Amino acid sequence: DPGLFMHKYAHFSPDTNARERIIHLSENFRSRGTILRAVNHVFTHALRGKRLEIDYDSDAALKPGLPTENATQREAALMAERILALKGTLVGEGESQRALSFRDMVILLRSASNRAGKIADMLQSRGIPVYSDADRQLFDVQEVSDMLTLLKVLDNPCQDELLLSALSAPPFDWSDMQKAALAMARQQHDEPLHQVFFRLAEQPGPCRDAMLLMDRWRFLSEHTQLDIFLRRLLRETGLYTLAGAKPQGALRRGNLRLLCERAAPDPQPQTLHGFLQRVTEARRQDTAKAAATLGASEDVVRIMTIHKSKGLEFPVVILPDLAHRFRLHSQGEML
Repeated sequence: DPGLFMHKYAHFSPDTNARERIIHLSENFRSRGTILRAVNHVFTHALRGKRLEIDYDSDAALKPGLPTENATQREAALMAERILALKGTLVGEGESQRALSFRDMVILLRSASNRAGKIADMLQSRGIPVYSDADRQLFDVQEVSDMLTLLKVLDNPCQDELLLSALSAPPFDWSDMQKAALAMARQQHDEPLHQVFFRLAEQPGPCRDAMLLMDRWRFLSEHTQLDIFLRRLLRETGLYTLAGAKPQGALRRGNLRLLCERAAPDPQPQTLHGFLQRVTEARRQDTAKAAATLGASEDVVRIMTIHKSKGLEFPVVILPDLAHRFRLHSQGEML
């Protein structure tokens, strides 16, 4: 009977010390703020008390229980401003002083979450070199993903999206006009993209050039130990050189070397198809080896979990998300 609830709601006190106290459970931890605003808008106009009995006021309105994406972005922007302000200022080191650099600063998170990536994106947009290992696995980093795309096409070229992605990347680097011409030929003949590609490869042109390279690499993958083939492929495609020329090049090259290590005999030599199947399974189970870690000389701001920071020392430590509530229900004995 809703009347029982309404009677208690009308007679209980909002006083925190009251014996019969009203506790508003208005915080919502499941929905985004945009959804909550829409819900509040509907019920604010629909439930106005009087004959409807329930008055959907500010106490009843739903409120986001978790930090919103905008809150994370604002906090990341503040961290970026603080980091830029601190860089170059003096810090004591023994009996002398030196200027602070990016590698002297670290951002510590309570747990690995997708917030690390958002913070890293914000810092990079402000020109701050940053490295995060809080929520990244080897197969998710860009340089490894590009290499895996090429390997998947070598294993099975009849995958239209992967084929187009491979043609857009080194060593092919097809222009927009070349990709548009392939797409137009597909529309004219109403057939899958890979079939159009195979047909156009029968005559001189960029399709034949790409096909000859793929055929050669496919032959090598079948007659060369897989980890040795991957290293050769990285050199011939220029992907290893390109990774080293980008920001944090040493890290990017380290990730590609890790990929080659995973292709080594285990204990028997691996096939390309079997290796790609193991990569898919590892991504599904999230047990992939972590991406390459930094050397001490890399001048970047680190983002890591508090747990991973044990034993490390940094002159500047930034702790975001301190407004987040503790999980009191999961605490053990009080310290």
